[in-house]
Amino acid sequence: MAGSGNSATCALISTLPAFILHGWIMPRKRMIDPEFWSDEEIGNWSPYARLLYIGLWNFADDEGRFKANESLLKAQIFPYDSKINLGMLLEELKSKIQLYQVNGSHYGHLYNFLKHQRIDKPQPSKLPAPLPFQECSPNNPGTFPPNLKEENLKEENRSKDNTISPNNLGNDFVQYWNSKKKLKEIRVLSDTRRTKLNIRFKDPVFLENWKTVVDKIAESRFCCGENERKWTATLEWLISNDTNYVKVLEGKYDNRTKSTEKMIEELKEEGRL
Repeated sequence: MAGSGNSATCALISTLPAFILHGWIMPRKRMIDPEFWSDEEIGNWSPYARLLYIGLWNFADDEGRFKANESLLKAQIFPYDSKINLGMLLEELKSKIQLYQVNGSHYGHLYNFLKHQRIDKPQPSKLPAPLPFQECSPNNPGTFPPNLKEENLKEENRSKDNTISPNNLGNDFVQYWNSKKKLKEIRVLSDTRRTKLNIRFKDPVFLENWKTVVDKIAESRFCCGENERKWTATLEWLISNDTNYVKVLEGKYDNRTKSTEKMIEELKEEGRL
């Protein structure tokens, strides 16, 4: 009977799709930050996208990486749902995950994974790292940080720091803004500024176009002080509401033949001057 059982098991395994045989990752117990439930950005996702995000934490390895094969993810996270469109759901998650390819295979990485997880006896990832991590990591390729808890603390401290960090959108914004010599330098990203800027980043239009907004401000003679009152566009002005950046995108402050006086009158009417 034992031999018959083994034969049946082998026969069953032989019928499984190749992506399950070679790509299955055992799910892990993970912690969900209580802030997940009140996050405004996540609240704008569809219910299935939220469920996918939670599922990715379970199936990601100890470095936050996962295989982004859509058929595999569907089998892992939505085994009972036949009409799930994984491509559309992954698109909703694009601000929280990084999707990349290595040698034609699709992979993903969860941003801030180490910040939210405390992992005992972490196992090194067997999946290739996304390119930015390969370029910036102080470790040799294929190695694992020697002290994961220490790395977690460093990441948390960086998120609270006001210095420029490539892993923080707010600090990326400051770095890009300060690269424009015509704009008034941002010397400190205070808590108040960071909070307002983070609110703007929750707007998907701003998130996608913020570099274009900065470029257009830097190219605008009016925004750079070439007006009667020497008014200049500042960070505070840009992030004070959800309409100023839209006006910049729509070309309100582009260089044109409209008189400076007319633009000043419009700014006065809007309460900007």
